[in-house]
Amino acid sequence: MSGRARRSAAGKRPIEPSGAARVPLGPGLGAAVASGAMVAAAFPGPSLWPLAIVGWLPMLAWLRWRRPSVRRAAAMGLLAGTIVHVAVFYWIASTLEEMSGLPGAIALAALVAYGAVMGLHQALWLGLLAAVASPEAEQGRLGRWRWAGLAALIYLAVEVLIPFQFPWFLGNALYAAPTWLQGADVFGVVGLSALCVGVAALLAEAAPWRSGQRSLAPALAAAALLLVWWAYGAARLAQHDASPVQKRWTAALIQPNPTLAEKRSLRPRPRLPMLDRAIALTRGLDLKGVDVVLWPEGSLPFFYVPLPGDPDAQGLSADAMRAPPVLQQTSKRVRDFAKELNRPLVFGALRRTDPLWRERARNSAVIMTMDGQRRFYDKQLLVPFGEFMPGRDLFPALTEAIPGVSDMAAGSGDARFELAGTQVALTICYEALFAGHVWQAAGDADVLLNLTDDVWFGPTNAPELHLMVQVARAVELRRPLVRATATGISALVDAAGRVQLRTGIWQSDARIVTAEVRTLSSPFRLWGPWPVRVITGLVCLWLGWLLWSRRRQGS
Repeated sequence: MSGRARRSAAGKRPIEPSGAARVPLGPGLGAAVASGAMVAAAFPGPSLWPLAIVGWLPMLAWLRWRRPSVRRAAAMGLLAGTIVHVAVFYWIASTLEEMSGLPGAIALAALVAYGAVMGLHQALWLGLLAAVASPEAEQGRLGRWRWAGLAALIYLAVEVLIPFQFPWFLGNALYAAPTWLQGADVFGVVGLSALCVGVAALLAEAAPWRSGQRSLAPALAAAALLLVWWAYGAARLAQHDASPVQKRWTAALIQPNPTLAEKRSLRPRPRLPMLDRAIALTRGLDLKGVDVVLWPEGSLPFFYVPLPGDPDAQGLSADAMRAPPVLQQTSKRVRDFAKELNRPLVFGALRRTDPLWRERARNSAVIMTMDGQRRFYDKQLLVPFGEFMPGRDLFPALTEAIPGVSDMAAGSGDARFELAGTQVALTICYEALFAGHVWQAAGDADVLLNLTDDVWFGPTNAPELHLMVQVARAVELRRPLVRATATGISALVDAAGRVQLRTGIWQSDARIVTAEVRTLSSPFRLWGPWPVRVITGLVCLWLGWLLWSRRRQGS
């Protein structure tokens, strides 16, 4: 009796050749559409967060029990991933219409293309899983527990390795459920993604489609994993609330709500109301006890420029600096207003580092004190296809290839500043999407501060998505997050990831918030993204060895 026959006789599931010829197309299409829709619904606006945990169950069950070919698995993964990204990022089409003036049909095609490119994440994940979990591998070295573990680890590796235009992960959907989000303080939000997929894989193992051999063991393992996950979250929330408050930092959040027409205007007069509203909203607050006033990214209508006599004016006169009078007037107006406030003012503005404007513009935060002193933070991670065109240095003609794409320079330097006796780590908009960058930038800072301008995305789910991603940074580093935005959502998030205050979108608002700095720390704050990078490297080495050995055996 052959080894294969002996294994079948021992009661194990008989080997059936894999391949698209034996797998009907219908179940795979149904599973891809179901998983794509479920995972998309886990994110804003539906925010049905439990679907992040079980959303991939249909696809995993189909893969496990129908045993498609690698090509078929990857194709269905691409379909599911495209559905997810098109549904979640539908606002890209309208943004392209508004920003670049593209016709609606072309903008829609660009959205679908974007969804397909991002869907390659899921195509790679399911293709690799199908390759290493073939029936032959299963009967040899790969049992049900290893299969579920591999599903989770390969998903983690794909999220870590493959870049995103807008970095967001499956685990980010849990921002709506703080208890389940707490585990991000160990391996980051990608660790939560792996947990979600691991639970779904165990449930898929427990509910075969056609073998009739059901086992409670994987379902019980999934339940145990969920219980441990929930218990850790509950314990960390309780620990946070019991931790003593070291200090309090009070900020005034100003949301001037500029219109898209104001932002896009090339004439001074339509843009000036943005500054008028910011000043009026600030003056309307009782600032007693407020440590700092925060205006959002891009709150100055024009470039911030040095005034004659400033060190960065390099001894040049106003005329020699090439700055139009309106720029000098608004810069002086903000400086005078900061003196009037008698406390630091932080605001976002474009600027150039040389007074003759020979260098590219920078997206900056200006920290201005009441005595006229100024410090600058220049945004270090720029938005591809928004703030710069990828490949422009090699092919300068790309700089003007797409209307509405800026040509900015990235900044460098320390992102930590002391404001009113508190160490603050500053990020601008897009930068807060990157856990590794924020971890490096934050260091020993007590408060995370973010300035954002989401005016470009309109009344869509984009502002909520942006807040969703930033909530995870507070949990990972166990530091409160204070967020000032132009059109909403401005927010205060505590170190447990709970949104303590939030503004609406597309409305002027001014709020006073107090961030509490507690003694709680986290493993992620100690080691950052390095453990998941090491795990990703080991997974890649193991996958490479396994696929190589199988190919060698088959030759």
